[in-house]
Amino acid sequence: MRYPELVKAYHVSRYLEPDPSVLMHEAHTVYCIEAQAAWNLHSPPGYFVLPSGTAKLTNAAFAPPAVNDAVVAELNQQRALTRAVTAQAESLNGSLREFTAALANTRTLAEQSRTLREQLAKTEQRLEALEAELKKQASQAQPPPAGSDNK
Repeated sequence: MRYPELVKAYHVSRYLEPDPSVLMHEAHTVYCIEAQAAWNLHSPPGYFVLPSGTAKLTNAAFAPPAVNDAVVAELNQQRALTRAVTAQAESLNGSLREFTAALANTRTLAEQSRTLREQLAKTEQRLEALEAELKKQASQAQPPPAGSDNK
């Protein structure tokens, strides 16, 4: 009929009072009421009585769902929406695969472009060095101007 009160016992060791430290407590047990007594509102098993004139209780997990035209129409609409969402997801997955492949191709092309730029810069440096060497050799190999005596 009633739940009894819940009483817990706690062991307290020897301790001093905090403010006037002239008092010391010896070890003892302290009892605390954790929960008051309360009425048990649950019926005992087998004591559940249906009021007269009510339908028999059935477990909804084992009862077939009620089917009418509105439910069938809603189920059909949900199936169509599910098919549409699935088709869009597959389309997005295909686009994502194409994008990933294009991104990988772009990275490869960017690496090749960087390599070609480096090679072009090196070639330009070599060409400038060769031109400078050619000018130097050309200036050293020029014959002295006519009419000058270098004897």
